[in-house]
Amino acid sequence: LTLHPMDFEEFLMAQDEEGLLHLLQQGDWSVVNGVASKLMEHLRYYYYVGGMPEVVAAFTQQHDLMVVRQLQENLLNAYRNDISKHCSKAESVRIGQVLDSLPSQLAKENKKFLYGVIRQGARAREYEFLLDCGLFACMAGAPVQQMIVNNDVFKEFKGAFTEQFVLQQLTALGLQPYYWSSTSTPAEIDFVVQTPLRTI
Repeated sequence: LTLHPMDFEEFLMAQDEEGLLHLLQQGDWSVVNGVASKLMEHLRYYYYVGGMPEVVAAFTQQHDLMVVRQLQENLLNAYRNDISKHCSKAESVRIGQVLDSLPSQLAKENKKFLYGVIRQGARAREYEFLLDCGLFACMAGAPVQQMIVNNDVFKEFKGAFTEQFVLQQLTALGLQPYYWSSTSTPAEIDFVVQTPLRTI
């Protein structure tokens, strides 16, 4: 099971911010820098609200973050309850293990998701992730104060939400991102994508 949330551009459109979206799409960073604070505000809300259409619609209409969190919890509960209807028993167990493991792994200093924490010997190919910042924030119990009011979402969470955001955007573009690290060095690359070779 994979959820397909709205990307950040679609979120801006839902907020009637076509002007900001147009500036982003033009790529004139000197102009974009002039509206950076407004973009950061929308990005904070996107991290909290996410891109699930029902949640975005409620936020757009009511601007009530308690309603947003309740809808996210409802979606997660429905997702858990529906797993067994669409998956084999083994897949249901795996998905439940991932969901249960996310908040505790986010609380660690090392924010990389370790499959071995879910189950000894677990491997990435056996699992799939939620691809929504808002549901991720809900599962982690991320408080509004830290995510919306100040810059803690970019500092306190050690980039976990930014990495989730990047993953969500790459996936929305139809790309399959991979992660690379080395056991012999502290080197890592958070996102690697393969694209067709172009000749110049």
